[in-house]
Amino acid sequence: MRICLATTEFPPFYSGGISTYYRNLCRGLADNGCEVCVLTRACDAADSREDSYDNVCVVRTRPTELREVTESLAFVRHLAPMTTRTIASALVITAELIRLHAQERFDIVESPEIQCLNSAIHDSGGLNDLPKVVALHGSHATISRYDPIECDNDDREICRQLERSSVLSADGIITSTPNETVPWDVDRSVPICPVLPPFSGTVVCKSVDANASLPETYALVVGRLQSWKGIADLADAFKIIAKSCPDLHVVSVGADTKTGPGGQSMRVYLERQLGELWLSRWHWMSDLSPSRLASVRQGALFAVCPSRWESFGYSVPEAMYDGIPVIVSSGAGSAGIVHHGKDALVFASGNCSQLGDKMTRLYQDRDLRARLAGNSRSTVAQQLDLRATSAARIEIYRRIISRFDSERRNIGYGIIRPFTQLLTCMQSTEGRKRIVKSFRAQELVNELARKTRKRMPH
Repeated sequence: MRICLATTEFPPFYSGGISTYYRNLCRGLADNGCEVCVLTRACDAADSREDSYDNVCVVRTRPTELREVTESLAFVRHLAPMTTRTIASALVITAELIRLHAQERFDIVESPEIQCLNSAIHDSGGLNDLPKVVALHGSHATISRYDPIECDNDDREICRQLERSSVLSADGIITSTPNETVPWDVDRSVPICPVLPPFSGTVVCKSVDANASLPETYALVVGRLQSWKGIADLADAFKIIAKSCPDLHVVSVGADTKTGPGGQSMRVYLERQLGELWLSRWHWMSDLSPSRLASVRQGALFAVCPSRWESFGYSVPEAMYDGIPVIVSSGAGSAGIVHHGKDALVFASGNCSQLGDKMTRLYQDRDLRARLAGNSRSTVAQQLDLRATSAARIEIYRRIISRFDSERRNIGYGIIRPFTQLLTCMQSTEGRKRIVKSFRAQELVNELARKTRKRMPH
């Protein structure tokens, strides 16, 4: 099977969840005998256009192409400054996919919903014979709530619309959340297939000397400062237990986002909520290299995944694989592979009191920490075996390909080029009015009206 994985995030330039997912996936698919091509973007003009990663072909679009397309989207920047790069990346990668598909004749292409790639791929018109799979890196709950992973207040509704159109125009949808099997969009017949994510271990840490600046006893949370990742819940829980756990600190690794109340910086919001604790016992790091993160993880007393809803964050299996006790929210997809009290502790999503209790137990009970750590690695090895999870995904690909009907896809399941329509509408005053009406969001109405008066030509 010839598979194209299209993503804007891929090693070595990115080390977040999506980059880790596609790094593991390309390895697993190749190990199962598939021909895999990763299509991504370069970050520097000196980057090679074609290279390899674990014997998998990687094609990177040129930075000059991205700059040229970004400049041509000046009308988008006025309405959605942060989303402009996402749209430009989708257009550039789609153009490259059309070229590659003409040469390689892929059997299927997979892309993540949050990068809006499938909207552009579906709208291109040059890929009607190629089955398109969208992998949910949020969750069904995230999609149904239209809560995009990266957005500014100005971009929120446009980003949501693009992510939604990516899902609606797919031929198959893959979710890594074990317990999510009911389609959130009942009007469509596209299959939603749950399958555990690929996992190939963690980065080897050669030294922990770099942790000298960190406290001796800390809980670790990895993930962007995002509202739906439950970071504010963790802060509230920490405030509750701070006095009873006097030596416990929190180390938080992940970039800031503008998803605090009212669209403010989440970092600023946490700083205000925690007060003196932010300065004395909460240690925030915006981003770390994989090896540095591995060092920080291995020095933790325990790790916490407080997400209110999430498909399947890698922070949990990575900590378990390294023998670090974990506390997992019931809303996180990774809660589906753990056993409460045996290899992890699970708390009710959003329940700060429960989370505080679990943190206190792990802080005080050395034997409990040892028992959870002793069982956690075997759980990950058994449930997330790379060859087995990749083989299950290949079977899903086969089912999607077998039901694929190019003539039906030309009809578009009633979705007629949503990506192109959105861009076209954004170029005209009348179109902007239609966008506002379709979003039905007062904050966007006000924002578009202000920007239209100040910046946009009439």
